[in-house]
Parts: sequence; structure tokens; C-alpha cells
Amino acid sequence: FKPKASWVTRWEYLNDAMQRFELGQSVYTICEGECLMACMWRDDNILTKNIGVLPDTIKTSETTLLSGVYYHPDARNRLGALISAIIRKVVLEHKKSQVHTLITTKDTHLYHTLEVIGFRSTTHR
Repeated sequence: FKPKASWVTRWEYLNDAMQRFELGQSVYTICEGECLMACMWRDDNILTKNIGVLPDTIKTSETTLLSGVYYHPDARNRLGALISAIIRKVVLEHKKSQVHTLITTKDTHLYHTLEVIGFRSTTHR
């Protein structure tokens, strides 16, 4: 883990990760050697909760929701390939026909990368 300019410290990241595990989320990672290059969290429980962040059209049994995207600064130029690899793994493991991401639009590079690999925005926050 290497903090980005707008990211949290290592300890804050670790705290967030432990909270996500406690909530039953699963993490998908790509590492090179001992370096975390990218990760995304899967939270199937959020789809059954009544929260206003998600449009009802994605709250189906065919949906997997990924959030909490982290990428190492050195992975910036190949982020699309890394995210695509994670998504392929999720789809193969869970046999879901829809994958959605919950991200902040503040990370414009991530937002643009997701658009380039085929995601489309359903909600702006």
C-alpha cells in the first residue's frame, strides 16, 4: 500500500479494511511481489439494504457491487487492465451478469478509466 496524494494513511487504510471485513465484505487484490497494486471490495449485503445511494434498477440478484477502489500510483497507466482482471475474477466466481461500482467522482482518473472499460454512470454525487 502506498498512499496517493488524496488518499488516507496506511493506518487509516488498515482500519477501513478491518471494518470492511467485519461487515462481511470480500476483497480482490492484484499484487506484484509484496506490493499491492490494486484492490476492490465486494459487498453483496449493501444491495439488500435500503440506502438511497443505489438506484433500484441495480438492486437485483444478478448484481455484484464493487467499491473501495485502491490503486498504487505506479499502476495508474494500467488501471483499466487491473480493474478488468478483478471484474473477470468476480464474474467467474459469482456468476453474476451485472457488475456495478460505487465510487466517488472526485478521483477523475478512476472515473474516466471505468468509463473507458465500459462502465457508465448512473448516479453523480
